[in-house]
Amino acid sequence: MNQRQYKLIFSKIRGMLVAVAETANSHNDGALGESRAGSSSHSGLSIQVKQGFAALLMAFQALTPLVSQAQISNDPNQAGSKPMIGVAGNGVPVINIVAPNSNGVSLNQFNQYNVDNKGVILNNSGGMNQTQLAGYVQGNPYLGNASASTIVNQVTGPNGSNINGFHEIAGHRANLVIANPNGISINGAGFINAANVTLTTGTPQFNNGALTGYNVNQGTININGSGLNASNVDKLELISRAAQVNAQLWGNQVKVTLGANQVTADNSGSSGTATAQAGTGAAPSFALDVSQLGSMYAGQMTIVGTEAGLGVNNQGQIIADANDLTLNAQGQLINSGKIQGANDTHIQANALNNSGQIGAINNLDISSSQSVTNTSKVLAGSVQLKASELNNTGTISQTGGQSLTLSSTALSNSGTIGIAEDTSKPIATDPATGNSTSSNTQAPNTDTGNTTANNGSSAPVTTNPVVLKAGHIQVDNALTNSGTISTSGALTISNSDTLTNNGAIRTAGALSLNTNALTNSTNSTIKSQTSADISANQLHNQGKLQAQTLTVTAPTIDNTKGQITGETSLTLNARGQIINQQGSIASKALTLNTPSIDNTKGSIISGGDLSFSQAEFNNQQGSITAKNLTLNNSSCCCSFKTDHLKA
Repeated sequence: MNQRQYKLIFSKIRGMLVAVAETANSHNDGALGESRAGSSSHSGLSIQVKQGFAALLMAFQALTPLVSQAQISNDPNQAGSKPMIGVAGNGVPVINIVAPNSNGVSLNQFNQYNVDNKGVILNNSGGMNQTQLAGYVQGNPYLGNASASTIVNQVTGPNGSNINGFHEIAGHRANLVIANPNGISINGAGFINAANVTLTTGTPQFNNGALTGYNVNQGTININGSGLNASNVDKLELISRAAQVNAQLWGNQVKVTLGANQVTADNSGSSGTATAQAGTGAAPSFALDVSQLGSMYAGQMTIVGTEAGLGVNNQGQIIADANDLTLNAQGQLINSGKIQGANDTHIQANALNNSGQIGAINNLDISSSQSVTNTSKVLAGSVQLKASELNNTGTISQTGGQSLTLSSTALSNSGTIGIAEDTSKPIATDPATGNSTSSNTQAPNTDTGNTTANNGSSAPVTTNPVVLKAGHIQVDNALTNSGTISTSGALTISNSDTLTNNGAIRTAGALSLNTNALTNSTNSTIKSQTSADISANQLHNQGKLQAQTLTVTAPTIDNTKGQITGETSLTLNARGQIINQQGSIASKALTLNTPSIDNTKGSIISGGDLSFSQAEFNNQQGSITAKNLTLNNSSCCCSFKTDHLKA
């Protein structure tokens, strides 16, 4: 008998080729790879082993049956060829993928697909190849001289997949798609010799054999334990209804698409656009949930959530360490960890609650259709923030010489917005004498009603500013500042409702402030190191308005118990009245354009000439100091002391 002749037959039970004696019987029911008993000269799957059965086992070590673990089993209902599943001599499973179609796609369907810490080899070569996981493996008999450009491993059974080891593609490098709508759990996964890798809970979609997208209705990708290392692949994609990250994820280019979606894809498996659709079963709490133990690191990262109401909860770290980070969510973004882009960071969410850190080396763009609440740090070279409502008790800061732009329907700030002005040269000058004084000089005594020439209030304005890029704050409704708003360059504040300043608004460059109603309360400051143009329909100042060159325009300027100081020049324009009761108005060059002035117990100081035209004065117990004072057609109740008085 043919004692030294063997043949390979396909075992449907084991889902693989097995070696049997030439004399063994088989049952041919149409399964690929099964053959009738016969001589080796008539069977393409028969082989003659001249060195004995041991040599046969060595030649086909990748096809040793995987029986004891039964981690991977193919789908018996897959039409046409089925993947051959075996195990190498060191225990690593080896899958001979089916031959690719004309589009280079090898579709392999499994009833069960689990990978332990030994890993798995996907055989993508018709010839023998050396692998990192299992040494040499025999060629894939399905392939011949062909190889797949994209390998799709689709799970059709009812259970989720546990991927706890590495996938290695033997032979030609290829793209890899692992699809299981029941969910994928990852603990110590990685990839060898793979180009692009896609892990999805969607069902792959095909058109004439070409991969065209994924239908995602359900499923969560969980990353736990030893995490996911995709640093050896060009691009990693996670496409699922939800993802939970409780360990580290590493990659070069990472894209995460979340929500119940129809997702388009190209033939490599890389996704295109995602269109939201109804999901199956209860919606998850978050589209993306990153725990304190979780972290996502990539050179470039894009996270897109499309399902309405599903937000992102980050307690760990989401970092793009070489390029941009983009995060879009259709729910609330809750961040108590760190979100950082090495270049630019783009964030869009229905609402944002930040108690951690959000940043970018260059540009940070935050857009929210509802509210943004920051109790910690938002830092970038340039910050652009747009929200329906902004509540800041932390720090929103430009860390470089770039722009800061805030646009909000309502803004409440009791923290810090911007970047502090340069205070390296805190020099101020007396507006009447031009001599240097302390920047903390107090307002003059206004109780006596007498004035002394050249003896007035100083202008506490820092000189020699460092002028950098401009900032812009636009608020449609109320803007309330109880903290600090500051920039290293120019600052523009536009407010169509009320601006209440209980803190400090400071800029090293020019300040342009336009509001419907400005209230600058006691001990509060609005200051520019260069020029300031302040315009309001209502203006109440009990704090300090300061600049080197200052222009204030309002129907009525109420400076009761306040200080308005222009170091170089000061112009006040009031169609109605300037009220300076117990207040201070001071500058080297002072211009008052108003029909009426109430300077009761107040102080008006000009270091140069001062003229009043067609004005009514009430200067009871007040003082007016100037080098040259000119009164034209003015009626007054007043007491003056000047070097030169003209009436």
